[in-house]
Amino acid sequence: MTVFKGGRRSKTGQRTGLGSSFTGLAAYLERGPRSAPSLDRVEWTATRNLDGIDDPRDAALVMRAHADELSTRVELPVYHFGLSLPEGEHLTREQWAEAIGRVLDSMGLADHQALLIAHRDTPCEHVHIMVNRVGDDGRVWKPFRDMVKARRPIPQIERDFGLQRTGPRDAARELDPPEPSSGAYAKARRTGQQPLADRVREQAGEAFARATGWRDLELRLAELGYRLERAARGSGVVVTDGRRRASLSRVDRALSGPKLAQRFGETFRDYRAHTPEPPRVTPPPGQEIETLAGATLRERAGALVDRVSSTRASFTVADLERAAFYQAESVALVREAM
Repeated sequence: MTVFKGGRRSKTGQRTGLGSSFTGLAAYLERGPRSAPSLDRVEWTATRNLDGIDDPRDAALVMRAHADELSTRVELPVYHFGLSLPEGEHLTREQWAEAIGRVLDSMGLADHQALLIAHRDTPCEHVHIMVNRVGDDGRVWKPFRDMVKARRPIPQIERDFGLQRTGPRDAARELDPPEPSSGAYAKARRTGQQPLADRVREQAGEAFARATGWRDLELRLAELGYRLERAARGSGVVVTDGRRRASLSRVDRALSGPKLAQRFGETFRDYRAHTPEPPRVTPPPGQEIETLAGATLRERAGALVDRVSSTRASFTVADLERAAFYQAESVALVREAM
C-alpha cells in the first residue's frame, strides 16, 4: 500500500496536499476534469465525522461552512491525500475504512471531517481522502512530516490484511545495527548525544526500505531532517543532519553506496551530476529557521555571509554549509556565497 498526495504544487514541483476549495475538489474526484468528465470513475464514497452525510457535494458544503465558521484565517483548509494498492490486490470497503482510519489516526486527523472517494479508473485500486484541516476546536492541523506519519501504520496494515509488502524485499525487516564503532560510542557517552547512525536507523528505516530511487530517497529523508552527500573518498554516501555525518554503511550494511547504486540503477555520483540541488530539508520540530532576505540568489548569498560573519571573525565552507542547511537551494547558495 502506498500513500500519495494531491493538492497544489510547491515551488519544487512537489504536491503539498493543500487546497482551498472543498466543493471544487469533491466535484473533480467525483466526475473528473470538466474538459473530460468521467461519470463512472467512482466505486464508492463514504464520510467521517459528518453526522451521516453521505453525498460528496453535501459533505463538501458542510466542510466549507465548518471551516469558514471556526477559522477565518486559514487560506488552504483542504488537505488531500490517498492510499493505493498494487495492481491485482483488493480490500473490501470495510477493510479500506479501517486502514484509512488507522492512517488518519497516525496523522492526528482521526477527529477531523473527511470525505472518502474510491476510484476504479486505474488498474490499481485506490481511495482519495479529502480532509478538513479545521478541527471542532477551531485549531488548524499542520501537515508537518505528514507523509512520515501517514506511512507509519502501513507495514502493519499490510500484514493484517495479507497485502503485498510495498518497497524492496528488505522492507519487512527492521534495519539491523552494524558492529558499533568504539569511537562513535565513546563520543556518545562523552556528549550524551545518540550516534547519528543510530538515530537515522530508528527514524528513517522505512524511508530507506520504500525508496524507489535516489530522488525518492532524498525527498523522504528531507522530510525527516536529513540529507545525502558524497563521501570524501570512493563511492560511499553519507547522511547528515547539518551538524554531523554518518556513512550509510554504518546505518546498515545493505545501504552502502555500491549496493544502493545497484538497487537504484545509477551511482550517487551520476545522480548528483544531473540533480545537483538536493530537496529542502525540514527543520526539527520547534526549531524556527529564519529565511534569508533577498529576491535573488546573489542577494540571499550575501545575507548568508552577513549572518555567518556576524558571529565570528573568520569562517570556513563548512560554516556556510551549516548555516544554509535548511534554506532553499542551499547548495547553490553556498556556491554563490563562496
